Amino acid sequence: SKCVGGNIHPCGLGKYSGESATVCKACAAGQYANATGSEHCAACEPGTMQNSTQQMSCWRCGVGTYQPVPAATICSECTPGQHASGTGSRACTHCGRGTRQAHAGKSACKSCPAGTHASSEHEEVTSSFEIFAGPSPIISIKTISPHE
Repeated sequence: SKCVGGNIHPCGLGKYSGESATVCKACAAGQYANATGSEHCAACEPGTMQNSTQQMSCWRCGVGTYQPVPAATICSECTPGQHASGTGSRACTHCGRGTRQAHAGKSACKSCPAGTHASSEHEEVTSSFEIFAGPSPIISIKTISPHE
């Protein structure tokens, strides 16, 4: 609340003021005030963000994105080899054995196609084929891109 000429005026949503204040201040990006008369702004929780000032809430990170820290102004895309299937993720999940994800910002991993495999997490199989000379293979080639 602000005090002007002996009258008390509560600060509006998205604003705050300290003791003996004469003006209300807007909450910074990454923060919010969801009640009138707030004395301080609250930080957006991990898994959420707010990129505007003077707000009364935070946005949940979208599918395929995450935010591990409080008071964030953006959510980051999951990197290739990871996914976030729901909203409000604090971290991305690595694709498991036998699955892959070649693109950033995705909600799920895909099963490896026939003739390929991902033998461990953090691996993306880009191709796998055998060269035949007669009834048995003479060489087997696999191209694997590691992801950290």
